[in-house]
Amino acid sequence: MRQIVNKTGLLSKAINVVLKINYKLSKKDLLSSQLQKRNDKDYFPKKRFILTTKSNLSVYSLLNTENCNHIIFLHGGAYMKRGAKIHFSFLKLLNKKLSCNIHYIDYEVAPVSKFEETTQETTNAIIKIMNEYKNDKFYILGDSAGGGLALVVSKMFLDIENKQFLAHFLLSPWVDLSLENKEISEIDPYDAILKHDTLLTASKEYADDDLVNPKCSPIYDDMSNLKNIVIFTGTNDILYPDIKLFESRFTQNTSLFIYQNLPHDAALFPYTKIQTDLINKMNEIIYNLGE
Repeated sequence: MRQIVNKTGLLSKAINVVLKINYKLSKKDLLSSQLQKRNDKDYFPKKRFILTTKSNLSVYSLLNTENCNHIIFLHGGAYMKRGAKIHFSFLKLLNKKLSCNIHYIDYEVAPVSKFEETTQETTNAIIKIMNEYKNDKFYILGDSAGGGLALVVSKMFLDIENKQFLAHFLLSPWVDLSLENKEISEIDPYDAILKHDTLLTASKEYADDDLVNPKCSPIYDDMSNLKNIVIFTGTNDILYPDIKLFESRFTQNTSLFIYQNLPHDAALFPYTKIQTDLINKMNEIIYNLGE
């Protein structure tokens, strides 16, 4: 199911204009700029636990003991940057609006951790969290690279545990690391957050030359058995062409919400229509599945 939203709100349009101006002045997309900055660890709450692994995977939790619904979140950053302030601010908002328990898995990134290790360790973390709350309900949420990772680890979790999340909420998910879709070049000039060359460099850091491996590019796996895949994206999102292709392959279990002229990860923009719509949709699904 696809739904196109033409009226995206004045704030979304204003943010989009600012991003484009910033790109023209700096000659750098937002991701390139962010990769040069420190990780925003100061904004996270006290970490709940660290899995003892080759890489340093941390889990942060915002708990609501009166609620049995849990959201596991996987952050974006092109697999090269760990969580940022905008992620945690968004999660605090979700914790308040939905009254859900939030578990933020801050996985190690490339080049320290490649896709084989990242996917396995993230899956192990999910199993650990779910074993603590065996009778509760779980959903998964991810943006950009975290959205692609959410699909991969959800499939791994289903194969290992024969269990799955009740719904998968994905914001501009990166479903194909090869970036070979010809439509990408048409959108590239309009997305000030991500650029093709920056993404391709990141994808090779994470997966070397194995870019179409289903463990890093979920579009090449069979996702038809996953429940309730809900995707939010924009027509100026550089990943939009591959997201459309993903939805066309898995139409029976995927709902795609498309916002005109919005760039990559626009659903993270605070106080915007797309973010409000996302939260309302999450609330609707969680409420209906909780009955």
